[in-house]
Amino acid sequence: MALVVSALEHMTEKEIRRVYGGMAPEDAPAYTIADAARFLHLPYSTLRFWISGGEYPTSKGTKAAPPVIEPTTPTLLSFRNLAEAHVLKALRRQHHISMPSLRLAITYVRREFEIPHPLVDPRVAIAGAELLAERYGALVSASQQGQLAMQVVLKAHLKRLEWYQGKLRCLYPFVWVHRRVPSEDEPRIVFISPTVAFGRPVIPGQIRTSIVNERFEAGEGVSELAADYDRPTHEIEEAIRYERVVLYQDAA
Repeated sequence: MALVVSALEHMTEKEIRRVYGGMAPEDAPAYTIADAARFLHLPYSTLRFWISGGEYPTSKGTKAAPPVIEPTTPTLLSFRNLAEAHVLKALRRQHHISMPSLRLAITYVRREFEIPHPLVDPRVAIAGAELLAERYGALVSASQQGQLAMQVVLKAHLKRLEWYQGKLRCLYPFVWVHRRVPSEDEPRIVFISPTVAFGRPVIPGQIRTSIVNERFEAGEGVSELAADYDRPTHEIEEAIRYERVVLYQDAA
């Protein structure tokens, strides 16, 4: 996060917005659905369904599903959208909450509490996952165990987001996706920020993970890359691990 702060600390909000065409960096269109899906290790079809909605079969016939994430443009996502999908993945993959229930809950929070982006609102992060668990409480088991399980998942994902002066500025995507429950203690090496490397995944030093992995696949060793970039070997290994994650296909 220090890299993100250092790039912004001498700029006013007006100056920052000027760089991004008058928009806040976190809201500027920056990602195709395909890119966002790859960065978050999500199936493309799943993210497209969250963004665009669509029809799906039920026992009572076909139903239409509206989008659950509102993209910046019909074809491009913002960094905020990327962060929303990051948290939504937790609710779907780790806690298995149905999409119809999530749509109802998100719509309710937006309307009743005037929180336009409840999945990534800083007030939610400051208050902790308890606030989200309370709002979504009707969607999970009424038992205390069910509530606590949801809070563990949400806390782990919310703590991978960081703000600078109240603005969403950094996401640390999970790399160790084989874990059944994400850990808050997973290393924060790979990060994505709208103000660093045009929002592409990097490791400290603003080194793109994709470039590190391309060089590794071309035959360069970890120690050689670490020396060339002047970074610790574990950072190079994490960049390669992030790029080589195997997707677990799951239904939208």
